[in-house]
Amino acid sequence: AYIPCNTTVVKWFQRKRGLALGLATSGSSCGILVCPWLAAVCIARWGWRPVYLACGIIIMLLLNGLAPFMVRSPEQVGLTPNGERLPQSPALPTPNSDTVSLKNWTLYEARTTRSLWLLAITLVVTFLTVPVPFVHIVVFAQDLGLSHAQGALAVSAMWMSAVLGNLSLGPLSDRIGCRTGLAIGLSVQIAAYLLFFLAQGRGGVYAGAVAFGFFYGGLTTLLSGLVGDFFGRLHAGSITGFLFAGAGILGAWGPMIAGYLRDVSGNYQLAFLYSAFTGGVALLLLLLTPRPTVPRPPGISHTQTV
Repeated sequence: AYIPCNTTVVKWFQRKRGLALGLATSGSSCGILVCPWLAAVCIARWGWRPVYLACGIIIMLLLNGLAPFMVRSPEQVGLTPNGERLPQSPALPTPNSDTVSLKNWTLYEARTTRSLWLLAITLVVTFLTVPVPFVHIVVFAQDLGLSHAQGALAVSAMWMSAVLGNLSLGPLSDRIGCRTGLAIGLSVQIAAYLLFFLAQGRGGVYAGAVAFGFFYGGLTTLLSGLVGDFFGRLHAGSITGFLFAGAGILGAWGPMIAGYLRDVSGNYQLAFLYSAFTGGVALLLLLLTPRPTVPRPPGISHTQTV
């Protein structure tokens, strides 16, 4: 659900887009931090069937109840992306105009660029390992001699740190750009996997969980912003959906690969070493991904287009 929310935020903001995305995505991190604990308490009292049914009904009612209040783009209510009123008559673009400074690529146009496909490969490689800690961290903690409750506490630490990633990398990206912010996040992800690899007890597990949560918070914040930076805001939803469709389907293999490596080696060290290597590949691909350039019409010189 956070993908439609984030792409709507991208359409509404150009200045301070990172801050807006950070605030919006922090809601999902807070929800994941609180709701599992609340659900566990309810399941212990009423059983999982009625609690799951109640969760489904509540989510359906809330999402469908709030959806009509979301406005797809500011132009529908006579505003620019930064909150100013649209002019009553068309005006020539100015060099500092935020609304015309970037071409708004359609998905069809974006698919002809090297930038989109490199970004798609980057996401596929990234998502090969992103689900691994969520699926395996409790069992990993138990392999190191921690209790089930201590392993579950690592999950809570992960989501607490994700809120910090939302609220720090988002505003930071307004100064350094979404790609640089995402590169910082991927670097922290690699560090998280190395901490898991070196972990001998509770301290290593929690340190890795905090680092990974920070990365994940930044990832959910900056991906839609990066699409907006590269391809414009008007078609950010379709382009982001295209990217996540491939990354999500192929990324489902990540936890299975990690589980297989744990089974054949007897521990998670090989799985986390593989995850750190994969994160390094994703970081390199991201740094090699260029911003798409608009092809100039034939017969038009560079000075004329400027």
